[in-house]
Amino acid sequence: MIALMMPILTVFIYIVLTTGKMFYIYAWFFVILVSIVLMTIVPDYILPLFDVYRPLKEGVLKQKIENLAVSINYPLKKLLVVENSRRSHHSNAYMYGFYKNKCIVLFDTLFKNKTNVDDKIEFDENVKENEGQAGCTNDEICAILAHELGHWFYSHTLCNFVIGQIHMLFTFVVFAYFQNQSKMYISFGFKTQPTVIGFSIVFMIMSAFNQMLQIVLLKFSRKMEYSADEFSSKLNYSKNLQSALIKLHVNNLSNPYNDWLYSCCNFNHPTLLERLEALAKYDEKNK
Repeated sequence: MIALMMPILTVFIYIVLTTGKMFYIYAWFFVILVSIVLMTIVPDYILPLFDVYRPLKEGVLKQKIENLAVSINYPLKKLLVVENSRRSHHSNAYMYGFYKNKCIVLFDTLFKNKTNVDDKIEFDENVKENEGQAGCTNDEICAILAHELGHWFYSHTLCNFVIGQIHMLFTFVVFAYFQNQSKMYISFGFKTQPTVIGFSIVFMIMSAFNQMLQIVLLKFSRKMEYSADEFSSKLNYSKNLQSALIKLHVNNLSNPYNDWLYSCCNFNHPTLLERLEALAKYDEKNK
């Protein structure tokens, strides 16, 4: 990633130094372009350099996932399993892709909890229903994916991207205001006014504001998680999602309960108990 960031930073500094007082507009468009390019190339070309990705084998689970995608018009093109068990017990699933070229990735730890996986292991999606906390059942994996598909259905990823870019534009505007104020640099011990140093100082100055903004954004993120859980519940996966969440929290060594104030300031997901309680309410409402 450092190899990628160095040329990006060089171009950014060049834009700041050569495009005049309105540089923040050009810099902002450049950051948006870089973000879109990275979202395109990182999953397909960068991440496979560090992890092993394999297609999910034909079987019951693959058919269920494909049926789930069709039921909500999700344009699924690829269904992969990533060998994450070599590094941790962390279990998860995620999606990526633009427009009609979508991919779903499942962590192999959803099926098996092993710290070491043989190089020749073949991923088997047919997890037995009685395997308990050794792995998720087919329906539990579908419930997890239904939650993730809820984020897509409600455009949560796009919302987060837009919010991030608006915040970046605001940061650039603040930097443009302070960029040529020598007192700011002198206050931090700099006699010259390097662009990178100025940008770093502005980030430090904005840290208090960013912390307050983070609390608002975390609340918004938790609301999105509840919405995605409700979406899964509407697809009749409430019970399976509840049992899957319990397994994921055990496998990921997550705390099921935290102080409410600490959660407000630090967590972008509701606690396990909060989500289970909400899912029970959704289940009652959807009956």
